[in-house]
Amino acid sequence: MQHLLKILLLLFLHLLFIPFVSSAQNYTQTVKGTVLEKGIKNPLIGATVVAVLPETSESRVIGAVTDLNGHFRLTNVPVGKIGIQVTYLGYKDAVLSNITVNSGKEVDLTIEMEEALIKAGEVVITAKVAKQKALNELATVSARTFSVEETQRFAAAVNDPARMASSYAGVVMRDDGNNTILIRGNAPNGLLWRMEGVDIPNPNHFSNVGSSGGGISILSAQLLSNSDFMTGAFPSEYGNALSGVFDLKLRKGNMDKYEYTLQAGVLGIDAAAEGPMRIGNQTGSFLANYRYSTLSVLSKLGVMASGTENGYEEDEFMPDYMKRRNYEQQHRQLKYTLSTVLNHKFNARHFLRSGAYVNFLDFNFKQSEWDLSENYLRREIQTTGQTQTLNAFAQWQYRPAERLTMNAGLHSMVFFLNNSYSVEPRASVKYAFSEQSSLSLGYGLHAQIQPLGVYFTQLENGQINRNRDLNPTKAHHLVLSYDRVLPGNLHLKTEAYFQHLYDVPVSSSGPTSFSMLNMIDGFESESLVNQGNGRNFGFELTFEKFLTRGLYFLLSSSVYEAKYQGSDGIWRDTRYNGNYANTFTAGKEWDWNKSRKNRSVAFNLKLVHAGGYRDTPVDLEASKAEGRTVRYESRAFESKMPDYFRLDVGARLKRNYANITTTVGIDLQNASNRLNVYNRYYDPNSKSIEYGRQTGLIPVLFYKVEF
Repeated sequence: MQHLLKILLLLFLHLLFIPFVSSAQNYTQTVKGTVLEKGIKNPLIGATVVAVLPETSESRVIGAVTDLNGHFRLTNVPVGKIGIQVTYLGYKDAVLSNITVNSGKEVDLTIEMEEALIKAGEVVITAKVAKQKALNELATVSARTFSVEETQRFAAAVNDPARMASSYAGVVMRDDGNNTILIRGNAPNGLLWRMEGVDIPNPNHFSNVGSSGGGISILSAQLLSNSDFMTGAFPSEYGNALSGVFDLKLRKGNMDKYEYTLQAGVLGIDAAAEGPMRIGNQTGSFLANYRYSTLSVLSKLGVMASGTENGYEEDEFMPDYMKRRNYEQQHRQLKYTLSTVLNHKFNARHFLRSGAYVNFLDFNFKQSEWDLSENYLRREIQTTGQTQTLNAFAQWQYRPAERLTMNAGLHSMVFFLNNSYSVEPRASVKYAFSEQSSLSLGYGLHAQIQPLGVYFTQLENGQINRNRDLNPTKAHHLVLSYDRVLPGNLHLKTEAYFQHLYDVPVSSSGPTSFSMLNMIDGFESESLVNQGNGRNFGFELTFEKFLTRGLYFLLSSSVYEAKYQGSDGIWRDTRYNGNYANTFTAGKEWDWNKSRKNRSVAFNLKLVHAGGYRDTPVDLEASKAEGRTVRYESRAFESKMPDYFRLDVGARLKRNYANITTTVGIDLQNASNRLNVYNRYYDPNSKSIEYGRQTGLIPVLFYKVEF
């Protein structure tokens, strides 16, 4: 494996410096979009928009001025990588770089500009729109934007935001067959998925109930626009989350012409169509997408109505060849959402965002598990019903000076099933020493209700137990961040964080080590009380080079501790306390234009080295006596798995024709074929403790055409 790794690394480094001859066909495309005021999203009329063309292009200027609706249109823009610069009196310049222009589809941009604080006699220094910043202007720490192009470019990301985000500091993915991510030592169900301002269920196929990940993402890159990812102390508009937020945005369809995208690969097919749509005097657009997985048909995902259905059955053949049902579940959840948001800008210094949303929840839960002590299939959950949650928030931004930004907000949540509630203050301050460096401090109190089925677990007599009265788990987040932009399109960011969790559900049946902070998925059937605690703290480093002349890299490193306290009062390592994680993601793109063929080729890699999960040691003698895995429960999560290591590599070949762009690519996931450890268990055949291993090399091939 080490020999193969060296070969792949040497090959990648060698390819970084291979020159390609340029003699391109002069294909062009239209770049258009809308320029908005950042905050209340009003269109800016008369803004100047200029395309920044590569040095190899003809020396000419392509520019336009926005109309009454803030729209602009740049025609005959050469294909390849370009930049966009927008200027408007009284606003900071907006600069977008590395925009990919293909011959197959028009480029449609939404550009937001921040108002400058202008005083008489002062010279206003304009600032560029930095890619490392979040789209949400109220997020000042632990937040960044990501593009759809990154989900397509990063090795083994396969158009999946979660797999792409695993390259970021503080984010760990240790399951080779699943996109579940862990953020800063928290359990995977602490993540919130959001789309267009509405909380949505876990958007993954083959997911387990009570988890945030799954085998294949439902989301299509054809529908998404640039979005935000947050890992702590997020603004007050986000609720019911403890660890992080995916704030996904949908793009609109082309309002001027019909365009199509087809993609086929190992994971299935993806088709999209878009174009103008007119009803009377009203002009709009449509965007339709269809995905078919090789394993199942993808269900429709809506913004205002969403749901999940999970089913699982486990049988075991006994020594007498009789089949025994060990476990079964059938869980269905539907959610309908009503939401409203108000943005109001008093002036250049004061901005207010407030809103509320109500979730109407329908559910049907059934769950049974074989009871080894009583030797029967015990019903743990069986209920059908409805409930609601109400979330309301307000956040105020104050800019007393050009370099100083302050945010203060409040989020409140009510869970009507048991009338539990939380009131969560949020605050942050950011000071910019210059256009290149800033220091930020953020605080937030965050709360999350338990996975819904936990409230309906049953006692042996069939009565609903006291879990119905559980309160939300709460956490104080504190983050200190330093951010600096360096010459050469380089970016350095460091963050130190502390998270104190309390009101964590733990066992009520006596002093034990159980805590909901160690859950992987599913609904816990034990009787619980909100008396547990937890703490996560660590330091993160991000050093990256944004795509420049075809080269990019992202090096992220984190060291952390994740501890918890069960009902026995003992502080222990959590299941997810890996202590460290390091990720290196890089790639190189070249123009490969020969014989009047407009082509580009790209190579990408991703290296991951992280501390392993923890588990409870196996009691070998007790396991031999009972013929199954028995653990030392008093030594919960004392053992640490071997370190996790993985190498992913990918290659893309893109070609532009007249009005058509084709892309063929391959991702080699786990290219070194390392069989990472998943767990430890007792094997009754060998009468020894064995390692459960994960999947090896997985090649993912695809072909895409845009026209």
